[in-house]
Amino acid sequence: MHSPDKRNFDELMERLGETFSKPVTDLMKKSYWVALKDQPWEIVEACAKSHCRYGKFFPKPAELRPKDEKRLHQDTAGLDASEKHTVQNWEQLRQSNPEQYWVEFKAAYLARLSVRCTADSHEYREAYKRCVDRCDAELRNLTANRSAAVAQADEDFF
Repeated sequence: MHSPDKRNFDELMERLGETFSKPVTDLMKKSYWVALKDQPWEIVEACAKSHCRYGKFFPKPAELRPKDEKRLHQDTAGLDASEKHTVQNWEQLRQSNPEQYWVEFKAAYLARLSVRCTADSHEYREAYKRCVDRCDAELRNLTANRSAAVAQADEDFF
């Protein structure tokens, strides 16, 4: 999310508070903003709307993130130690250097896909397109967020 989304985000938090009968403090808004600022506004808003429809209690920040991201943390129960270590390394890279994460994720996913499917199959083409589209969208979003942050920093400085 970008700085201009902050007002919409604050209003969203207030609506969630009204919906789930929970008082929303400024500290709570700031905490949720920090936890979710790497997500596009549209995604957070869509997750909040979905949670209003299907959720029972006030959402935690993780419940306002896309479901595929949550799976990464939930699907490690049946993994051996080396696989868990690999998942932890990917998550650490995603947190420390998101741009590099999406570049490497795209390369690793496409390499693994080429082993699992024949290149001329419909399944391969669809999975390839989804991967490329998702990774490119994430990289565009990160670039836009960085540009907005630099503009905001310049604005704050001057």
